[in-house]
Amino acid sequence: MKQKIKDKRNLTEGPVAQQILSLSAPMIIGIVSIILFSLADAYFVSLLGDEPFAALGYGFPILNIYDSVGIGLGVGITAITAQKFGSGDEKNARLIMIVALNASFIFGLILAVIGIVAIEPLFRFLGADGTVLELVRDYMEPAYIAAGSLFLPLAVNFGLRGHGEFMVPSILMIISAILNAGLDPLLIFGWGFVPGYGIAGAAYASIISRVIIIITGLAYLNHRYAIFKYYIESFSVIKPAIKAILIVGIPAIFANSIAPLATTAVTKILSGFGDSVVAAYGLALRVEILTWAPIFGLSAGSAAFFGQNYGANNQKRIRKAYYFTVLSGLIWALAAAAILFIIRDWIALQFTSNPDVIRTINLYLAIVPIGYLGFALVPVSAAKLNSPGYPMRALIISIIQYFVILTPLTYILSKAFDVSGAFFGIMAGHLLGGVMSYALVRHLFIKNRYLNK
Repeated sequence: MKQKIKDKRNLTEGPVAQQILSLSAPMIIGIVSIILFSLADAYFVSLLGDEPFAALGYGFPILNIYDSVGIGLGVGITAITAQKFGSGDEKNARLIMIVALNASFIFGLILAVIGIVAIEPLFRFLGADGTVLELVRDYMEPAYIAAGSLFLPLAVNFGLRGHGEFMVPSILMIISAILNAGLDPLLIFGWGFVPGYGIAGAAYASIISRVIIIITGLAYLNHRYAIFKYYIESFSVIKPAIKAILIVGIPAIFANSIAPLATTAVTKILSGFGDSVVAAYGLALRVEILTWAPIFGLSAGSAAFFGQNYGANNQKRIRKAYYFTVLSGLIWALAAAAILFIIRDWIALQFTSNPDVIRTINLYLAIVPIGYLGFALVPVSAAKLNSPGYPMRALIISIIQYFVILTPLTYILSKAFDVSGAFFGIMAGHLLGGVMSYALVRHLFIKNRYLNK
């Protein structure tokens, strides 16, 4: 018998805006904490010198690909568990979450091994050589292990979101970030009997913090949902559960990976202008992702909201939530672009004294944030497309945005106008991607072309 939802995790009734904000706020805090630890990595590594800082810049977009794969898989987990939970089928939601945990662990392990094997040819292709390439190798070997170990805690987080829980996942993210930031200086520089590992220490800090969060997250899941009680029973739903998750998850993985793949391509383009430009680009990306935290938080919060209300067939609430998240995202994007323009020089000076790096960061933060007005529309549109099982539309938008518009424009304009041209190409890609995402959602949902299928 299906169990009816009778607690505050029910998103199928109540004030829409208030629920979206209450779901998004903890996620925004959690995302900000994770990104701040990434900036802490950058700050402490920058103290090692320009070459380690450049090595970190080469590694950042590749690690973003791994993060995006894990997040894409998590989107599938949230969509399916939220649909089951929204329809009142809590038991199957739990069984699906158990299957997702096992699959995420195995998948992360496989990808970590592949990454380690491919370090040298991949980063030579991206433009790293000499001492910088050696430093990339020192950092990426443990960093790939850290990236693979992230898949399991991401599955925990997204599974809990599908059940309407956002505070606990956010607390876990904050704890992980604090642990990571605290371990960074200890393992990078050493202290007392603890040796300093240089740039590799930043990756070791990530591994330790994630192992602790895995143990904590699984303990909470078992306490809250008794997942170990259902573990054996979950084997009976492995095939349909994985199929359901991957129907949404595979397109979401590709959609989420396209942006960091394009970022990797941009890194290759910018490497022709020198390691200092790559270092500046890596730092600018970290700052940029920090400013996107509210947009990602709105997307994560709305994903569970859309999923539960789609399961309950509450189309009016879905439309109202979408327009609210779009307007909120646009307001934040405009504010973020203005703030970054004003403080761009201050940001650069916190991380480096290299004039070339400072100049490039200033240029990036003066041009690219204009495109945030378009980017703000993409994640929430993707969340709405994913919830009823139309992830291929979001994937097509991402492919067009990044590989038909952004990357080619970046390459062409970089040849014509050097680094500034490349940054104008990135800005244009974000703007046009947002317009396409919004237009597609209106076509599919506002026109009701697919809702009744």
